[in-house]
Amino acid sequence: MNQNKSSIPPIDTLILKHLQKTKKAADAETLWFDIRASGYLISYCSIYFNLKKLINMGLLMKKPDGKRKYIYQTPEHFNNYQA
Repeated sequence: MNQNKSSIPPIDTLILKHLQKTKKAADAETLWFDIRASGYLISYCSIYFNLKKLINMGLLMKKPDGKRKYIYQTPEHFNNYQA
């Protein structure tokens, strides 16, 4: 994907749009793989940093999945998640 800096949405927007589109909870690694597969070359650290930012803003929720990971989802879809 050929991207110039002005056409690349902020990472937090990419994360939110992905979770809203899929309506599924995901862990940080899955989000990273999915967003990279869409053609955006971003680091795992950037995903994790922006997940924390979105949680602090109240736009995402975080829940342990029971397997030493956390899953993330938008509040409107979070109640539908089943581990």
